[in-house]
Amino acid sequence: AASFVEVEQPNVALSTCKPAEINGTGYIVRLVETQGRTTTTSVRLPFAGTLSGVEETSLLEVSTGQKLAVTNDTFQVTLPPFGIKTVRVHAGPALPPPTITKS
Repeated sequence: AASFVEVEQPNVALSTCKPAEINGTGYIVRLVETQGRTTTTSVRLPFAGTLSGVEETSLLEVSTGQKLAVTNDTFQVTLPPFGIKTVRVHAGPALPPPTITKS
């Protein structure tokens, strides 16, 4: 079974994943660190296809100019203790939806 989003570290929770509404295109992903420790995690977005770029934004989706490392459909982000990070994800062609067949 495929996952919609995968966050590597268990103390980082996904709170938002939505199409960008203002200040640009792409998807907005918001993450929260839940155990009070600085954490670097990988975030994988299989639904989005190959990522062409990821940048940090404010809560209002305004770019901070900070680009994040990207490999295929995965990016790395570091969150401070109990911190919130919002990022804009620019994706390549999306993957087609899965097909369901009965046997």
